[in-house]
Amino acid sequence: MSTRYAAAMKRLFSFFPAGPAGVGLLLIRVACATQLLATSLESALPIGLTLLGAIAAAALAFGVLTQAVAIACVLLLIVDVLCCGKTLGIMAAIQGLDMLALSLLGAGAYSLDAHLFGRRVIHF
Repeated sequence: MSTRYAAAMKRLFSFFPAGPAGVGLLLIRVACATQLLATSLESALPIGLTLLGAIAAAALAFGVLTQAVAIACVLLLIVDVLCCGKTLGIMAAIQGLDMLALSLLGAGAYSLDAHLFGRRVIHF
């Protein structure tokens, strides 16, 4: 992982919420990943972008680089709406808002981000 992203994670969040807030963030991540996977599989995007959407959905579900992946998913949804002439623009807008909220909130304690970038105790 890049040290720049690790520094940004520590700067943005002093902690990764656990308990009910952490479970809520886990549910938001799984819902966003499911929406993205369904959208990617039914869209007319090229196979490379469909595969990218599936990989991004897995990364969201497990909470790997959540903020960056959520922003990339918003861009993928915009490409899907603009290039493929998707008529369900309202559903894509709702999905995009969910992804933006997830990028602002972070991954929560029940994610790989929390294990990679969470607080550590250093013993001397």
